[in-house]
Amino acid sequence: MSIIELMRAARTAVETCLAVRPDEAVVIVADYERLAIAEALAAAAAAIGADPVITTMRPRERNAQEPPASVAAAMRSALVAFLVTTRSLSHTTAREEATRAGVRPWTGTRAGWPVCLASRPR
Repeated sequence: MSIIELMRAARTAVETCLAVRPDEAVVIVADYERLAIAEALAAAAAAIGADPVITTMRPRERNAQEPPASVAAAMRSALVAFLVTTRSLSHTTAREEATRAGVRPWTGTRAGWPVCLASRPR
């Protein structure tokens, strides 16, 4: 994916998929293999006036493996959480607790991008 396509996708994820609003706290959880995606999401969120924070961790060994406690706490503290990791965090206690706390989560594994981008206005 080119940088232009990545930025377009990030803008769609921020503006359409999660409808991020100005001044919302946005946490972007990434592992070391997805930092470019995290930076694009942060740029798109900042461009509309949101307050993005990127938190990084080493890649998980398998899907549903819990993130570090500090990452889980960051997820719970935001209004929006983009989870752009190579292994899915969807079925983790950390994601479940963030959702119960009112966070709007989005999992940006390979499966998440096509679903979101299909909703992109043309």
